[in-house]
Amino acid sequence: MRRILHAPLLHFLALGGVLLGLHGWLEPGAPVSRPIIGARDVARLRAAWIDEHGASPTAAAEQRLVDDEILYREALTRGFDRDDAVRERLVRLGSFVGEDGRRDRAALEEEARRLGLERSDVVIRRHLIEMMRLGIGSLPPGEPPTDLDPES
Repeated sequence: MRRILHAPLLHFLALGGVLLGLHGWLEPGAPVSRPIIGARDVARLRAAWIDEHGASPTAAAEQRLVDDEILYREALTRGFDRDDAVRERLVRLGSFVGEDGRRDRAALEEEARRLGLERSDVVIRRHLIEMMRLGIGSLPPGEPPTDLDPES
């Protein structure tokens, strides 16, 4: 028994187990972040709907607005706004608001991001929401993307 307790392999395994346990205790895994949609967010979404449509959204439409907001925020969290299509759109937007047309693409994209255009542009927002839907396999029935879609 004494010989087993002094074996280097046992020391190695014990130390490895202790380190693994400490690692699990100190870093219990990646925190699960869930987008929180509060009453203010719902009110903002409802107000935007009323401005656009002139009437309050139905319960189904309001639920769709909330679902889209969750998908949009998750797309931003996952960095989908760094997609080539989004970057191209930002470069175009940056060239519209830029003061001189001689800046390179990276500078134009940076200017558009500085102005918050990746968060306020409707086309980018819809693109990110559809990317998330495709990612989780929840495209609404009857709305599969086609080769003719300009945004795909």
